Amino acid sequence: MEILYIQTHPALKKAKQHLIYAFVSSIVVCMLFSFITQLNTPQDVFFNFLMLAALCYGVYAIYQFSKITRASIFRYYTYMLGVQVICSILFVFYHNIIFFFIVIGYNIYCFYKIAHEMQTITDLPHFVTAFKLYVICICAITAVIVAIVGSNIGMFVGTYTEAELATFMATNKNLLLTILFLLLVILITFCISIGFVLRGLIKISYVKVHTP
Repeated sequence: MEILYIQTHPALKKAKQHLIYAFVSSIVVCMLFSFITQLNTPQDVFFNFLMLAALCYGVYAIYQFSKITRASIFRYYTYMLGVQVICSILFVFYHNIIFFFIVIGYNIYCFYKIAHEMQTITDLPHFVTAFKLYVICICAITAVIVAIVGSNIGMFVGTYTEAELATFMATNKNLLLTILFLLLVILITFCISIGFVLRGLIKISYVKVHTP
């Protein structure tokens, strides 16, 4: 077992910086999603380019960090992306929601492996804590979706008149407020999870490397 310190290893320090910049840039691009997608086609194309650039930069940053630390982070990340691409293609042809659950399940598995690997090589608990909060968010979102489907809330869009919609919202006011509250809690929890990841990346001062 070899320990590499950030301050005495320029390549590791640069790889850490790339990880932080890639993570922050991905967050910024995701935050811009709700705004840019409402604009015209040229902006949509530009946003797609930004997403692709952020993804490529993230892959590069993870590869550089994994190569220096001899960790399996890059392998799990590329596996995760590969499953997402394959399931997306299959969904286009078969329109089966099972592919969505496959992606969610495999993402959770890969995120667990990555978080555990990061904790092992850095001795920082932030990454596993962030993963636990991420799983809580996934479970909460699933509960909200089940509540929406079970109450037929998702069926009124485009089918109810304004009067019927007003009546529906009045009679289901408590349920709607509960769902909105849960969504707010999920958003806050997810932001805290992101904060733990970013804090963990910033606090990396050394990594443990398995010698061949």
